[in-house]
Amino acid sequence: AALMRELAMRESTPKPICPKCGYDQSGEIATWESQCPVHGVCSECGIRFQWIEVFRPAMHDLPWYAEHGRSIRSRLWRTPGTLRRLILPHQFWAQLGVTKRISVWGLCVWLLLIMLGMHLLIAIPAGWSRWDSRNWQGLSLDQYFMSYGYYGYAQILFDGIAHPFFYALPNSAGYIVSLDVYRSTWLNSMTMYHQFLRPMGVQVGFVITWIIVLFAIPQTRRLAKIRTGHLARAAILSMFAVVFSYEMHKLFNAMHGSGGLTRMLIEQIEPLFSLSMIIWQIAFWACAIVIGWRVEQWKLLVTLGTIAAILGGVTFRVYIFIMASS
Repeated sequence: AALMRELAMRESTPKPICPKCGYDQSGEIATWESQCPVHGVCSECGIRFQWIEVFRPAMHDLPWYAEHGRSIRSRLWRTPGTLRRLILPHQFWAQLGVTKRISVWGLCVWLLLIMLGMHLLIAIPAGWSRWDSRNWQGLSLDQYFMSYGYYGYAQILFDGIAHPFFYALPNSAGYIVSLDVYRSTWLNSMTMYHQFLRPMGVQVGFVITWIIVLFAIPQTRRLAKIRTGHLARAAILSMFAVVFSYEMHKLFNAMHGSGGLTRMLIEQIEPLFSLSMIIWQIAFWACAIVIGWRVEQWKLLVTLGTIAAILGGVTFRVYIFIMASS
C-alpha cells in the first residue's frame, strides 16, 4: 500500500522543468539532502524562480486571465479582464511571466469561442449591408419580408456569416420559397483581396515571421531559450489581434455602405486602425521578449526580429496582392 501511494504521488507530480526554457531540474533536486529550498536558479538559462512554481504551477494562476480558466464558463468570465490588459502589452506581460502555467489547449478553446462570438455579432450589420447593396428592386424591408418571410432573415444572416466566400438569395417558385446558396465570384479577385486579405495581410506575415525567427532558426532559438509553449501562447494571442482586425474591417465595410457622414468618418478611421494594430503587434512581441520571457540579450533579438517580421509582413501583403490580381 505504501508503494502504491508513493507511485501515485510520483505520477501526480509534474516533471520538474524550468518554467522558461524547459530544462530538466531533476539533477538539482537530487542534490537536496534535508529539505527543499524556497528559490532556485536554472543552470541552463539563468532564470530565478520559486520551486513551488515548478511543482505546483497552478497555484499561481491569474484570476483575470482566460487561459487559466478551468471551464468554458470560467474562460468567458475572464475575457473582459484579459482583453483589457491586452490593450497595453507591457502591463499584460508584466503580470503574465514565464513562471505562469501554460495551457495551449485552453487558450485555443478560448480563441475559437471569441472568434465565433465576434463573427456572429458582426454578421448582422455585414449581412444587412450586403442586402441593402443588392436590393435592386428597391423594396422596403417590410415588402421584402412580406415576400420571403423567414427566408429573408436567413439570407441576411447567411450573407453576413459566409461573406466573402458564399452568398444567398431567396428564390420564389410558385408557392415554394427557398434559399439558394451560391459560391461567391469574388474568390481569387481584387475584390476578394480588398474585402478579406488586405486588412490582415501584414499582420499574418508579421506573426508567421516571428514564429520562424524564434522557433525554426537555431541561433535565435538558443538566444531566446524559451519553451515552445511560451511561443505558442504569444502566437495565439497575436492571431487573436489578426481576427479582431478582420472583423473590425468587416464592420467598417458595412458602415461604409451607409454613406454620408458615417462613410467619411470610416474612411478616416480605417487606415488609422490598421496602422495601430500593426504598432500593437510590434509592441506585443517586443514586450513578450523583454518583460514576459526575460531574455537576457533582448536588444539584438528584438531589433533583428522586428525588422525581419516587418519585412515578412510586407512581403506577404505584396504576395497576396499579386495572387489576387493574377
